[in-house]
Amino acid sequence: MRADGCVTATSARACEIQVADCLPVLFADRQGRAVGAAHAGWRGLAAGVLEATLARVCALAGAAPDEIECWLGPCIGPTHFEVGPEVVAAFLGTGAGERSAFHQPSPGGQGRSMLDLAALGRARLHRAGVVALSGNDSSLSWCTRNDPTRYFSYRHRACTGRMAALVWIDPTIAPQSGC
Repeated sequence: MRADGCVTATSARACEIQVADCLPVLFADRQGRAVGAAHAGWRGLAAGVLEATLARVCALAGAAPDEIECWLGPCIGPTHFEVGPEVVAAFLGTGAGERSAFHQPSPGGQGRSMLDLAALGRARLHRAGVVALSGNDSSLSWCTRNDPTRYFSYRHRACTGRMAALVWIDPTIAPQSGC
């Protein structure tokens, strides 16, 4: 099955997302009742993949969004992700925090912008009620295009591998508070 998000409340299953420039996001209920994973490219973000995955994890766990922890993995960084006006238009009017993820103009000009995909993901998760976020802080060290020896990047080389991000419930570990 192909999808941009998956969730489980079963300890015998793992949720996996594969990426090569898009943003992987892992979700975990602090009480260990449910987990999820989302593949967040700009189209998925515009379509609400993070909010939908969060809602499903919350429903499975019987938890509120502020009881869910999220980890954002490596993705193409803000100095390498040039997008056209159609991408900016997909997010217009969606919140001031999201507008700040677009940096204009791009070096390529012609109405193009540079997009901070991780900042856009963080803004959407914060707006949805998530308070515990860790991982990708939009720095160069998290950029897949910046370091092809460490990460796979479709924009560096179209014929490339994929990175996998996994999350699961381990019944042998007691639930933790905080990140």
